[in-house]
Amino acid sequence: MKIKLSRTDIFTALLCLTGTIPGIMFYGELPERIPVHFDINDQPDNYADKALVIFGIPVLMCILQTVCCAYAFEREGEKVPKRARFVIRFIIPVLTVLLETVTIMFSLDRRIKVGTTIMIFLSLMMIILGNYLPKCRRNSTFGIKIPTTLKSDYVWDKTNRFAGRLYIAAGIIAIPLSIAEMFIPAVTILISSVIIPIGYSFIVTEK
Repeated sequence: MKIKLSRTDIFTALLCLTGTIPGIMFYGELPERIPVHFDINDQPDNYADKALVIFGIPVLMCILQTVCCAYAFEREGEKVPKRARFVIRFIIPVLTVLLETVTIMFSLDRRIKVGTTIMIFLSLMMIILGNYLPKCRRNSTFGIKIPTTLKSDYVWDKTNRFAGRLYIAAGIIAIPLSIAEMFIPAVTILISSVIIPIGYSFIVTEK
């Protein structure tokens, strides 16, 4: 299979590497061990070496982005709207830069709210993805991809329209909950919005 990368693919892959910038800027001020995971109370519960966090993670995400661009984003062609494919390409790079920045700022005691920042980002992603789900035709790359939807255009369309509205609603509701640091309700709502459409697809199939 021939690998083909567009300028946007290359740009987004390199964008992942800019996640090293915050760490490089404050390298001398950072502790040798940096938090890489936080519990529900916004407290770090796992650490990694400074060099690995600053350089290793962005490089790994750059490789992941390149693989996704080469083998996934363009595989279904026009079945996924061009604008949706463009937006999807930026999820990994933006997430990489955001996580690296938040982690570095937390390590410098800048009082940044890690949980709130990440939850707001996820909520916005749900809103954006929810906007594009109803516009996608049946494919194996983007959408609610389960056996019931992949076998029928009708079930695919009904399920993804329903999921799109649910994703948007869940994202809108989760944002104020995240700002209020009500993380458990916010996470529950986001996860439910992903699970419910799967059950809905079986209902549509039976009908």
